[in-house]
Amino acid sequence: MEIVERILKAEKNIKHSLLLIKVLLLFSSDPENQRKLDYIERKYQDLQSTLMLYELKLNEINQDETEINALYNQSANDCETILNMLAEIKEDIFPRFKLASMIIIDNMNNETLENFYEELKRVLSDFNNIDEACDYLYYHTGDMLSNFITDLLAYIKAYAPERLLRLIPIAYFESKQTIITLSFVDWVQIFNNIRFTLKYVGNLEKTKYQALMEQYRKLEVFYFIIITSHSSSPIVVENK
Repeated sequence: MEIVERILKAEKNIKHSLLLIKVLLLFSSDPENQRKLDYIERKYQDLQSTLMLYELKLNEINQDETEINALYNQSANDCETILNMLAEIKEDIFPRFKLASMIIIDNMNNETLENFYEELKRVLSDFNNIDEACDYLYYHTGDMLSNFITDLLAYIKAYAPERLLRLIPIAYFESKQTIITLSFVDWVQIFNNIRFTLKYVGNLEKTKYQALMEQYRKLEVFYFIIITSHSSSPIVVENK
């Protein structure tokens, strides 16, 4: 059972790395690494099947030691292959992306990251390319940000205790309830203040908070597209 326990411990990291790479490959035309990723996913499925068979064979009354050893070695080799190939792809891909982008997705748990990937893929499917998606979202998210800030302020004022109110930039949010122009720096500052505030006000009222988080997850996808795709040159745009 040693190999099973060892692989189960590695499984969460393997899944996380697979999802990170899948997210980043949405922003890069990279057939070679896509082929490697497809191979890893097939190998990962094979590994899970081999482990299940290995456990079944261990529990048989009349055990076939030769078969069990073969399954053990296959599982160990497949796991090592997967981990080495993931490390190779990450070493190649990760340096291409901004640290700010990597921090967003690397800090997500696997369930959140998988949902993020599916929503990101869905949003990007509405556009011909990444630049078009970035431009559109950059120009058309002012109203969504304003509406979210209004809902966030209402939630804070209704449920946050006094000790939390001192930590939250309420005056800043109040100044952003109507967004006329939105620069790239504005977008980043607004989103980071929202993210900071949500850490303090989570689950003060569960149903309302969940509704806020549903809106936030969409904003997070838009923010990731913008910050990952945007050039470093300052641009000021008018909210349409």
